[in-house]
Amino acid sequence: MNGCDHVTDIDAFIAGLKPALIVTKTHPEIFWLKRYPHVELPKAIVFFRSIAMCREFSAKINGVDIPSREYHYQLGLVSGFPPIAVEFFCDFCEDNSLEVQGAMFEYAGRYFFGRYNDAKAIAAWLWSQVPISPSEVKIDYHGRKLSMYPPNDTRA
Repeated sequence: MNGCDHVTDIDAFIAGLKPALIVTKTHPEIFWLKRYPHVELPKAIVFFRSIAMCREFSAKINGVDIPSREYHYQLGLVSGFPPIAVEFFCDFCEDNSLEVQGAMFEYAGRYFFGRYNDAKAIAAWLWSQVPISPSEVKIDYHGRKLSMYPPNDTRA
């Protein structure tokens, strides 16, 4: 799968590029996704690539308040988002004034919110952790469409 192509979160999950997939309980493709191990949450279902991953996540959120910082943290990590972005999202959930520092990131079926000033660290993490050849990280910073490219890319 070429990282430059538009990849949906479902495509990325099925291809093994995302460790887990979170969808609402009313998602149109929910029926066939239920063949994967999953955990039902109040408003969503989290699907996993393996039963072991499902059990591990269930243990981590057992007894955790929904929603809470720990809940959002565990969901972000299991979704395959960079830890630095997950931390920022958790901070944002507690302090909405941080929105001005935030940006939306897109990479290989991952769509997430992170701090714009962390873009280099976020891109480096994605390039080292997502099992594809490093490619463009798309960033939407308050309506400005930006891109980061791996260091060996001629567009960098």
